[in-house]
Amino acid sequence: MKHAVLKCKLVHLNFSLPAGSRSIASYTTQSRAYRTPWRGGRSSGFECGREEDAARNGAGPVFEGLSVLNDQPDVILYTDGACSGNPGPGGWAAVLKRPQSDKVERLTGYDPDTTNNRMEMIAVIEGLRSLKNNRRWRVHLVSDSEYVLNGLTQWITNWIANGWRRGKKANAPPVKNAEIWQELYALTQQFEMTYEHVRGHAGHPENEECDRLAVQAIQKS
Repeated sequence: MKHAVLKCKLVHLNFSLPAGSRSIASYTTQSRAYRTPWRGGRSSGFECGREEDAARNGAGPVFEGLSVLNDQPDVILYTDGACSGNPGPGGWAAVLKRPQSDKVERLTGYDPDTTNNRMEMIAVIEGLRSLKNNRRWRVHLVSDSEYVLNGLTQWITNWIANGWRRGKKANAPPVKNAEIWQELYALTQQFEMTYEHVRGHAGHPENEECDRLAVQAIQKS
């Protein structure tokens, strides 16, 4: 697997995530792009002035406009969505873990007529909604959805600039799921967000749990 990277230097991350993570990309908004391989314990990676769109070449998502976060998050939010038919009945799940207290909260929900992407977004929305807004929490989002992560870290700036259209021209098509993206974006602005992509169905414990809970939400409907 090749990662096209330019202008890179070694950086270090000083907080650990739960065992089972294959890779970590820790970010906050308004800086540079980072791709950081996770090896457990103290990890190292590359600070990049620019990355080519490796996602199109099978190298996974590229998160841009971001900077590294060295502090341990207050909440690690794991999410997943599922859909039977796509479109069809769908379910979502969110698992929130607080590293300082080991507290775990599980949330699930169901929609009789939806899509997988919508369920992926709703899972994040409901997870963030569950947090009290009495402080600016440091939230680390872990998802297998490139749609959600690329949307929040790459695409949304242009969508906003273009009036939630997929281009600058007045006749450009509107962004799909715009109303959900708008709500999700507004929620992320209330927190110090960081992001991590994991492969789905690859043995990541919390991702597998979220997948199982989302499917169960459909089956119980």
